[in-house]
Amino acid sequence: MKKQNFTLIELLVVIGIIGILFGILLPAVSSAMQEGKKTKAASTCRQIAMACESYKADYQINVDSSNTEMDFNAIREVFNAVTKAEWEAGNENNPRNKAYFSTIKDLLNPWEKPYYVQFDSDYNGVIDTSMGQAAGSVVVWTIDKSGSLIRSDQ
Repeated sequence: MKKQNFTLIELLVVIGIIGILFGILLPAVSSAMQEGKKTKAASTCRQIAMACESYKADYQINVDSSNTEMDFNAIREVFNAVTKAEWEAGNENNPRNKAYFSTIKDLLNPWEKPYYVQFDSDYNGVIDTSMGQAAGSVVVWTIDKSGSLIRSDQ
């Protein structure tokens, strides 16, 4: 009995089919990864907002009293009251030594863009941001790769 091997044509057809399937699958995987990054950014926005709300509930004052939007990393000194590093150092802005937020590194979203924070300085429950109005005492937002807005209140 003679052993039958695959012909070159059969191998090329199988490789072509695998290539086509890979080409179909790749955009779906890429899309799922982008959605995962958006979810992570939205979660971080909510965590920052909740840390600010917790600080306000404990001390009856916002982390910052201005009504301007701020890059999270640009206000690191003001915001240190809610970070773990300052909690460990015993910061005077946080006399209860409570860790409100656990990051100690520069905080950028998955696309290497900053998070922005704005507080309701007049305590009317409405914040006018460059991205529109937001309800609450703090709003945190960032921009994704495509330029879409990701906010803590959405």
